[in-house]
Amino acid sequence: MVMPDDLGATAPQDPAAKFEDFLRLFEDPVGTFVYLNKAKYIVADSEKTRSLAVDFTHLMRHDPQLAKDLHENPTEYVKKANQAAVNVLHEQSNGAIKLTDEYFVRFSNVPSSYCLKLRKIRSNHMEKLFAVSGSLIRATNVRPEITTASFECKLCGAQHDIEQLDDELSYPAVCNIGGCKNSKKSDFRLIGKTSRFIDWQQIRIQEMPEELSAGNVPRYLDALLLHDIVDTFRPGDRVTLVGTIKIAPIKKNSQGQGRVFMQLMHVNSIYSEEETHSEEITEEDEEKIKLLAKDPFIHTKIIRSISPGLYGMEMEKLATALSLFGGVHKVRGSGHNMRGDIHMLLMGDPGTGKSQLIKAAAKLAPRAIYTSGQGSTAAGLTAAVLRDETTGNMVLEAGALVLADNGVAAIDEFDKMKTTDRVAIHEAMEQQSISISKAGIVANLNCRTTIIAAANPKMGRYDDNLTITENINLQPTILSRFDLIFIVRDRPDEKSDGMVADHILKLHMPEDKLAPGEEAIEAPIEATFLKKYMRYARAECEPQMTAEASAKIKEFYIKLRKPAQGDKEMPIPIVARTLEGLIRLSEAHAKMALRKEVLVQDVEAVIRVQEESMKQVSWDAERQQFDVDGLQLGRGHSKRERLTKLYSLIKNLQEEGHDEPVDMKSIVERAGFAPLNLKEDEVTALVEQLKKEAMVVEKKNGKFLVVKDAK
Repeated sequence: MVMPDDLGATAPQDPAAKFEDFLRLFEDPVGTFVYLNKAKYIVADSEKTRSLAVDFTHLMRHDPQLAKDLHENPTEYVKKANQAAVNVLHEQSNGAIKLTDEYFVRFSNVPSSYCLKLRKIRSNHMEKLFAVSGSLIRATNVRPEITTASFECKLCGAQHDIEQLDDELSYPAVCNIGGCKNSKKSDFRLIGKTSRFIDWQQIRIQEMPEELSAGNVPRYLDALLLHDIVDTFRPGDRVTLVGTIKIAPIKKNSQGQGRVFMQLMHVNSIYSEEETHSEEITEEDEEKIKLLAKDPFIHTKIIRSISPGLYGMEMEKLATALSLFGGVHKVRGSGHNMRGDIHMLLMGDPGTGKSQLIKAAAKLAPRAIYTSGQGSTAAGLTAAVLRDETTGNMVLEAGALVLADNGVAAIDEFDKMKTTDRVAIHEAMEQQSISISKAGIVANLNCRTTIIAAANPKMGRYDDNLTITENINLQPTILSRFDLIFIVRDRPDEKSDGMVADHILKLHMPEDKLAPGEEAIEAPIEATFLKKYMRYARAECEPQMTAEASAKIKEFYIKLRKPAQGDKEMPIPIVARTLEGLIRLSEAHAKMALRKEVLVQDVEAVIRVQEESMKQVSWDAERQQFDVDGLQLGRGHSKRERLTKLYSLIKNLQEEGHDEPVDMKSIVERAGFAPLNLKEDEVTALVEQLKKEAMVVEKKNGKFLVVKDAK
């Protein structure tokens, strides 16, 4: 018996029809048919574009139940969505796009309720649609995957087309076309020409460093890319994957498949994680950021918000802030890249807060990786070539500097790295890239990374009587790539020691125990909000140099170099590389106030920072002048001059003795007079330097012989 209520009932609408309605009817607030317009673009360029991007929130707004069904049963519903897309494209192209053609719907902007952290993936998330974000650390080569295999029977020549649904290749069970009833696998030959293949690539994403809590090892997830989304990103990129998390066998043994499986995501869409950053800064946050930028004391507030528990170090904190905000990256018409990242090195006595400052910088940076030089290798910092467990081929895995692309790499104990490992980051600091040529893999990875490093002196404490290169276990080639270098000294002083003690004691004292009138030590800008402020400044603010600011930088540059003009005896105080650093620093200072232009006051502020850095690392105390050679070449003009004169002295003594070797006593006696006026220990040190540079050879009898034309 049919009930009256059932007379008007209709069969449930097919999901493909629901998706078609959505693609045809969805309108944006201004009345534009969003996906019909996208379909027209695909029709116009159907050879190159095979994907139709769909905003998941649009689907939720149009048909919440359909969106929920897609989340619960993605394997079936994604196929229905693809079918709907082909139907719409067939209609829009007037039949030019066939109903048998393959086009794909790619879902993006998945709501937070359907987003997972890699660490939170569990068994109840299997076979559902989710979005996960992470750093792409590994990608295999693109390979063909067979979907329909054509087999030829060797006995009768009949052809069989078998659809491939399992992980292993499926052969025909029996040859029932030619009538030979062949059922042996060995009697069927795979025909590649008539088989159907699709592009296949496996990738691995890893948790982002800023999402890790202390002590946790980063988790990773393997994922499969198919069709037109293969090879769209490189190791080091930050990506968001939308897809279905499925199970995959770990390994097979002689007893069969075990009970434990691995997680494998079948990816529907992949896009840059950078696109999602803007969502974290709300309109309310943006208003607060712009209001804070108008504060006349914004630079002071930012400086005091960086590691407020660390007393003093105002100049070093300002330099850290400038590195965190960074300059403007420029690409000229010829394709020449001009880096905007500002590299900084803190070197000095132990216990002065160097590590604390760079750790604070790593926590404040929108994207950062903290590592220690003592436990870092060249492969760990740049990129490693490893053998993939799935394919057995060599694959590239991104290192710390590549993962910190467009962010900050904080490297502590920089001097403890092996020399061969440190050399690997030369290219990363200046050219902003990592070149790899290993095991047949030749690649060039982006490494637009700011490096903030801390190092200790060679002898434990900094010795003012030695140059910076003699104090530290770093080559001049790498020191010259830092825009700012600061020497942090621990000098006993009753007044400053008392203030440091008060500051530290106040940090450990409860607020109710503070003396009347004393305030607790707090950052003027809360760390979470300062992080948003930095992200906004780096993304939205690209200050341009004004004519007045450019003139000020030029004036400073010429003023420093003027004494050395036309006088070969004078040291070179500053080089063009420092000039470029001044431009970057000025842009960063303007960014801190969200200015669109670099003003004279920005240049004046960074000139003070640059001069302070230069006084510490390139001041020639003997000549009372700046001498950049001590940093660029490893020894200053004065020392180079003394070496040349001592070499000439030994050469003259040798000629006077009819080319016989010269003993140390004669060298010391002669060098004690003008123009050298050197003490015995100074002569000994300089002779050792000449020996290292193969300008002088020591004989078995302890006498010295110059190498002619060594200069």
